[in-house]
Amino acid sequence: MNKIMYFSFLAAFLFIGFQATFALNVPGCITNYQPASHDCRWKSGLDLDADLTILGARIQSYGIQWFSGRWSHYVKGNEDIDWVKTEEETCNGAQSLAGQERRVWSYFFDHPHYYVICPVS
Repeated sequence: MNKIMYFSFLAAFLFIGFQATFALNVPGCITNYQPASHDCRWKSGLDLDADLTILGARIQSYGIQWFSGRWSHYVKGNEDIDWVKTEEETCNGAQSLAGQERRVWSYFFDHPHYYVICPVS
């Protein structure tokens, strides 16, 4: 994405807000910006189907906005394992063990984020 498109996209995002949905240049793909979800299922581990369970769609890529304001971008299933391990907790009646690997999308729980959903071909 060139710089002009990036800054135009960023300006539109800031103007419209987190709940806005944008279409990217990829035909049929949608980018959805969201505030922190507070849905503990995102923190459940390495399950690549968590997105299908939670959103009813498959995420292709996603990004996290850190508390510093900086964004990090990831492709689902490609070097997106978090550097922090899971904590022992109960989520929707299911107990998760401490010390397990999880995906970076676990930060959807308490950080603004976006995800890109494309039709399955």
